[in-house]
Amino acid sequence: MTQPRQPLHPFDLSEIDSIAVDEMFSQDRPVLAGIDLDTQVLFQPEVHDNRSGETWTKSLGKLRDRQGLSPKRVVKDAGTGNRAEGLGRYLDGLAARLQAVTEEAAGCRPAPPNSEGGQVNPARS
Repeated sequence: MTQPRQPLHPFDLSEIDSIAVDEMFSQDRPVLAGIDLDTQVLFQPEVHDNRSGETWTKSLGKLRDRQGLSPKRVVKDAGTGNRAEGLGRYLDGLAARLQAVTEEAAGCRPAPPNSEGGQVNPARS
């Protein structure tokens, strides 16, 4: 099977703040896709045998490790592939890093929990 050619010089994805991830299908095979919501650049067109959470985690993990992808916001649908445990671990890792930076910026004081168990942003209360 023919695989898409990789770019000669990988794009630096470290400046991307907001992404959307989803899959589409080509010849009954999932194509994982990610897009930078600010520039509309497609950064992850990959054909895979499945769309499991483990597949998403490996794919996004390669982008993180090789190209610096570490978005602050991820938009996704409620499909079973990209909400699976593996992708959840990837997103939880991003959330933990963001929380650490937020606490450091706020003088190491986490925001109080809201009624749903999340954090209240004092600037928006």
